[in-house]
Amino acid sequence: MANNSKLRLLRILELLKEKTDEKHPLSTPEIEDALRDRWNLEAYKNLKASSKAFVENTKATLERVSSGRKVSNNMFSLNFFQKEPVGGKVSGCTDSLFFSDSAGKLISDVKTVIVDKTNENSVDRTFRVRFTLKGQAFDKTQDYYLNIHGKGQLRSA
Repeated sequence: MANNSKLRLLRILELLKEKTDEKHPLSTPEIEDALRDRWNLEAYKNLKASSKAFVENTKATLERVSSGRKVSNNMFSLNFFQKEPVGGKVSGCTDSLFFSDSAGKLISDVKTVIVDKTNENSVDRTFRVRFTLKGQAFDKTQDYYLNIHGKGQLRSA
């Protein structure tokens, strides 16, 4: 649903609060709950950036949980953890995961992880990703990096 429609519905809720008296069969909270459930609306309060209560919108972040730093096979799995649940000021995102050498050359397949879990339980926000390295000789003395690439950002883990 478009944001304009949601804003119109929120304005309708405000008008209903003003017009509804206690004799009305549906009380204001019941109307609000019904509309919010039907249209997936969240309570909205506009805050200025200078306000103490202001919280900036952020994207959910992904970090590596697996403790092993040595790869002994061309096919291996790593565990990742979504730090915070999606909801409120935290939005979901899509991250691409891949390995590269020190020159930035891709040495593995690229895996896409959709980071959108809403569970408060941290165990439910884990991901297991299976990587396959390219069939080439690797130098044990050289460093290789895990890269997590989200929209507009690149970081090494």
